[in-house]
Amino acid sequence: MKGTPTVLGHIVGNADMLAIRFRDTLKNRRYDLQLWIEDSGCLVCANPRMPAARRIANNEPERIVGTYTAAIKASEIAEDITAARIEYGQRQVMEYSA
Repeated sequence: MKGTPTVLGHIVGNADMLAIRFRDTLKNRRYDLQLWIEDSGCLVCANPRMPAARRIANNEPERIVGTYTAAIKASEIAEDITAARIEYGQRQVMEYSA
């Protein structure tokens, strides 16, 4: 993951499977990873210092699911993904209802 974010899957996918995939990606890194939802609904992760991650943090922090270290459990990530899915859905409904 040098220079480009990693796409993990779509927010409506199985939260447990997405969390396991993210956890596997995270455990091979020597740095934290930021997880966020793109406009398309894709879950994406990157080093928080990368330009794409900084852009999200600075301009659209509501899209960030979290920033994680290798010590996190997949079950905790799955809980965050589930909560983010609900928030993402609510934002989409509000945006398209306006």
